[in-house]
Amino acid sequence: MIKEGQRTPTKQRHLASSVHRPLNSNLPATDADSQKMETHHRISRKQSILLFGILCILLPATLFLQTDLTNLRAEIVSDYGDVAVKSSTANAAGADEYVHDTNVNTTHTIKEESCFEARTNTIPTHLHGKLPTPYINLGFAKMGSSSIHAFFGCAGYRSTHYRCLPGSSCAKCIRQSVEDGLPPLQHCGSADVFAQIDDGSKGHYPQVEYIDELATGHPNATFLLPFRSMEKWYKSMKGWHQMNIKLRRANITGLPIGTGKNVDEFSTWWCWHVKRVRDIVARNPSHALVEINLEDPSTRERMGEMFGVDESCWGKANANSKIHPELNGTADSVEKKGWRLNGS
Repeated sequence: MIKEGQRTPTKQRHLASSVHRPLNSNLPATDADSQKMETHHRISRKQSILLFGILCILLPATLFLQTDLTNLRAEIVSDYGDVAVKSSTANAAGADEYVHDTNVNTTHTIKEESCFEARTNTIPTHLHGKLPTPYINLGFAKMGSSSIHAFFGCAGYRSTHYRCLPGSSCAKCIRQSVEDGLPPLQHCGSADVFAQIDDGSKGHYPQVEYIDELATGHPNATFLLPFRSMEKWYKSMKGWHQMNIKLRRANITGLPIGTGKNVDEFSTWWCWHVKRVRDIVARNPSHALVEINLEDPSTRERMGEMFGVDESCWGKANANSKIHPELNGTADSVEKKGWRLNGS
């Protein structure tokens, strides 16, 4: 027991202090308490400085990312005419895997490496006359397919157009080949040229639905992609058994049912197709891509040079006389060259 006036031992003084001083006491703090508070304030200051530094880094990065995304979207709009491409595995049913913003008049808004103009520099000079077969047209009907067929037939190639086998369309044999797990042209005979591979009457478009299979199944194929005015193409389709309506109802990839009611909507879809073809060839450099401007007078000379063929073989075949009266008799002049249009 401690007598009055006797000092309390140190250990007991500390214990008494910790027990009897209230948490919010106004009594003077000990040295240890002061050190703790100073340490706490130092940590708080460091945390504040660190947080401020992080914000200084993140804020500019966020603004930069937002600007970059805006620029990226602008590039996509420029490249695809505001066609939003979803990740997909295209199938023969032509599911709606690509969404079109058809409010954009792509005929007038796309100004970069245009999807409406044929490039003339895709085939280097040293490959002229040496492009490997098969030659596969990835364009569509009323877009020079008969002219392509006539050109190669005139040059002595085994060319098919629409029908690859007697009584059987190219689209049908291609589809059967793919379903059997074979290269797309496996069941389609031994032609050198496939000038038209779709069957619009059945809504089958292998150049869209099986374009990846064509690229991988025939790694040395030369692809052909004809170009013409969208306005003239649309007019030709309307004047040819209402092909524009059949195409609109086919529900092929990139062109959902009901889309394609006017030239602008068809232009949007065509632009997407052109970009897709160019991208696939760029990713598969074993392929050559010949882009053909059907309305350029110099195309006759270019086709002759690239394929080592007499340029007189190039012309316009199967033209609608109501739309192109100046071309009446073209088909007869083609037949007089002494060869037959296989598959016509």
